[in-house]
Amino acid sequence: MGKLIVKIISFLVLGFSLSYVFWVYKPGDLIPVQTFLFLTMPLAIITVFLIEHIVTERLSPKPVILPRLRAIANDKYLFEPSPLFSNLSWVSLYLIDDYEQLVGIGYVESVLQEKKTLQVVIAEFHADYDPAQIQNKKNRIVLKPSVPYPYAQFVKSSEGENNDQ
Repeated sequence: MGKLIVKIISFLVLGFSLSYVFWVYKPGDLIPVQTFLFLTMPLAIITVFLIEHIVTERLSPKPVILPRLRAIANDKYLFEPSPLFSNLSWVSLYLIDDYEQLVGIGYVESVLQEKKTLQVVIAEFHADYDPAQIQNKKNRIVLKPSVPYPYAQFVKSSEGENNDQ
C-alpha cells in the first residue's frame, strides 16, 4: 500500500509540473525538447507502474480460508460458508492438530445462503477416527473440497448407486 501512495504522489507532482510548463509556455511557443522529455518520460514511466500495480492487485489470488465446523444437528454437520463448495460436491473433513488427520468423507447436502451455512452429510468416517470425538474438537475440524485417493472408489460407487435410483 505504501508503494502505491508514493506512485500516486509522484504522479500528481509530475502532473502539476507538466501543467505548470503548459501554463508558462503559451500555445504558440515552442517547448524545448529537454523540458518536454524531462516531464513526460517520468510521467509515462510512473503511469505504466501505476497501471501495473492496479492490475496485479486486482488479479492477485486472495487467500482461501477453509471452513470450520460450527455445529452438529440431526447427523448433519454445519460448516461456515465458503465459495469453494456447491451442492452435492464431495468433501473431506480433517482434524487440525500438529498435523492434519483425516476424519471422514461426505458430501455437501445443501448450501444455506440465508443462514450462511454449508450442510454436510458424512458418508464414511476414517477407520482410525472415533466420530464421538468430533463434538469435543469441532473448532479444529475443517472441510476440504477434495477426497483422498483411497476413497475415490467409494465415491465412484456411491455416485453409481445414486444414478441407478
